[in-house]
Amino acid sequence: FAISESEKVQISKNAIRAISKAANGGMRDALSLLDQMIAFHMSDDNKEISEEQVFKTFGLTAPEDMENLIRSILTDNKSEVVLCIHKQASAGLNLEQLFNDVLNYLRGIEICLLVSDPDSILEVGSDIIEKYKKLGEMSSITIVQRLLETLSPTGRILHDSLNKQIYIETVLFKAMKFARS
Repeated sequence: FAISESEKVQISKNAIRAISKAANGGMRDALSLLDQMIAFHMSDDNKEISEEQVFKTFGLTAPEDMENLIRSILTDNKSEVVLCIHKQASAGLNLEQLFNDVLNYLRGIEICLLVSDPDSILEVGSDIIEKYKKLGEMSSITIVQRLLETLSPTGRILHDSLNKQIYIETVLFKAMKFARS
């Protein structure tokens, strides 16, 4: 917040969290990304950086879209999974980051299902932890753990995949099937 104040730029806590996510927690990278946001989006008419601008600029999935995808995975709704992934791919968003976000969400849900004080482990806001808990109510620890077990080792293959959208759909369907077997 100090940098945005010195630059006379308003930025929400959620936008800062999104910048941190885009920077993978690296302080120098986050500062560089904040500078980019200021350069790209600030004008005499606009002195505010929104979470939505950060998501669009860095190809990140909006939280509500991510929650819809996770809900679809947890409830074994394959058609909705396809629609969610198609929406992200059509918008030109980073599908590798989307996959990483799926893993992080599932891990967050797992921690909330296993630990009485998930705040002590997860480095996210209490609002995100509440979302994890709510999503966890739709499933079981066994399903979440099986999803993670199947999905976790596939990230490198995704990176090398020619068609990331098809690969993600296929690996999610396989994980969803395994989770319920």
